[in-house]
Amino acid sequence: MHYDLIILTDRPVPSSLFEGINHLVISQERFLVDLYHLDDGNSFDYLIFSNLDSVSCADVLIDSEVVITNRHFQTNHDHLFAIGPINNSKTRIADQWRTIADFLKYNE
Repeated sequence: MHYDLIILTDRPVPSSLFEGINHLVISQERFLVDLYHLDDGNSFDYLIFSNLDSVSCADVLIDSEVVITNRHFQTNHDHLFAIGPINNSKTRIADQWRTIADFLKYNE
């Protein structure tokens, strides 16, 4: 099945932030098989992840085990967003979720 957004994490997700976006929240035990598909057959336009192992085939840029992101938490792939400790941001997790949700809703 195709989704606008898949959230690949075991962290609590504030789903209300993503209302109006066709999204799916699934366990981080899933992983990418290419840049737009998961191993369970689901495809997506955007992906939020919290575990680097989940996106190992994407060649996401890292430095000392930290995912390199911009201010919207996008990786070197514009459609992949890293959330939580893996991005080493001092921004609270709740604010990281809001930043990503706002970007997806208003900057597409």
